[in-house]
Amino acid sequence: MKQWVLSGTCGTDSLQLQDVPIPEPSDHEVLVKFHAASLNFRDIMIANGQYYVKTKEGVIPGSDAAGEIVEVGPKVTRFTTGQRLSPIFHLTHLYGSVKDSDIQNQLGGTYDGVFREYAVFNEHGCVEIPSTLSYLEAATLPWAALTAWNALYGGPRKLKPGDVVLTQGSGGVSIFALQFAKLGGAQVFSTTSSVEKGAKLRELGADVIINYAEDSEWGQTAKRQSHRKRGADFVVEIANTMAQRSIFPSSC
Repeated sequence: MKQWVLSGTCGTDSLQLQDVPIPEPSDHEVLVKFHAASLNFRDIMIANGQYYVKTKEGVIPGSDAAGEIVEVGPKVTRFTTGQRLSPIFHLTHLYGSVKDSDIQNQLGGTYDGVFREYAVFNEHGCVEIPSTLSYLEAATLPWAALTAWNALYGGPRKLKPGDVVLTQGSGGVSIFALQFAKLGGAQVFSTTSSVEKGAKLRELGADVIINYAEDSEWGQTAKRQSHRKRGADFVVEIANTMAQRSIFPSSC
């Protein structure tokens, strides 16, 4: 089988394509043949050595993918051959709050990821794909969509109709957050530095587009234009520390 491996931190120049044997599943593992994978900004950061968690040397990158089981270990009970699934991002986080040990166990970072044709995973580190989703659609969900969903519904304060949500940029997490927020009945502000991307965000449902390249006080602008000028109830923050200075004025 073929797999991509990161040999350094020089971006895509560090990617090496290898031809290796197909792995065999142990007792509680499933062998997955991947049909689709998606690229996240996190993957680019890892390739450039910019990610906040130290990555495994020679790691196989990629965190979001979907595939089918082609072989199961002798003690597997949750899955059978032919089922469609995706591996989860934090392979050891199965329930409850995320622990530090879970954060250190990330697919495509500290643990070999999905940019390969086949992989083995513990059966408890996988979730079945709904029949309503194609492989391509399902491959976008495990990290980007779950992060966005957790930002809006994972805390003690859940999104409710009429809330104001501010999303940053047009990456995977922000686009999912935008769509989840609209489905939840929220007013959505989306920031971008591109007219073209702004049009796409509007097409996806954003109520207000703010170009932060043209408006350095975009946080104040968002607050003025929000319901009752109260500011955002949720800010899906994916920016660096400097950008956070503009975020705070936009919130309640």
